[in-house]
Amino acid sequence: MSWKLLLILNENEQLEFIGKSETGTTGQKEVSRYNIVNIKKQVTCKAEYHEGMQISGYMQTNCFVVQYDNTGSEMLRKSV
Repeated sequence: MSWKLLLILNENEQLEFIGKSETGTTGQKEVSRYNIVNIKKQVTCKAEYHEGMQISGYMQTNCFVVQYDNTGSEMLRKSV
């Protein structure tokens, strides 16, 4: 299942990619940021997709999605 299906979207809202950042020497943590916009291209809320990779020991990936309302309050956090 795609992480995008976990988001709370109203009819006619869509994701608009803002950018991506990586941390760690080999990009062990990656955060992709999105605006959620309505049909008039007004930002109604924001979303982030976090993907982290643990490379010590055995390789393990941790992914989750966070959605914020238009005041910046967290309204959704789910593991993928």
